[in-house]
Amino acid sequence: MPSRKKADTDASPATLEATIAEIEGILGRMEGEEQPLEQSLKDFEAGITLTRRAQALLQEAEQQVQKLTENADGEPAATALDDDADA
Repeated sequence: MPSRKKADTDASPATLEATIAEIEGILGRMEGEEQPLEQSLKDFEAGITLTRRAQALLQEAEQQVQKLTENADGEPAATALDDDADA
């Protein structure tokens, strides 16, 4: 079984949801437990790594959406958002 450090810093979750779940787990540990400074720093480092991973996954998703919404000329096909539809 891999160590906690390896799991937090080396293995990147495959999905945004899994990444967010890991970040939430780290936050829970840091907020709810008395832990040594060294462990807090490791958790902080893992949280930063996971946050960067989440940002990258969001950028990839945004690029996919842009690609899917391009018109035949490769230009973005703008569509109006109806803010009143949710109300």
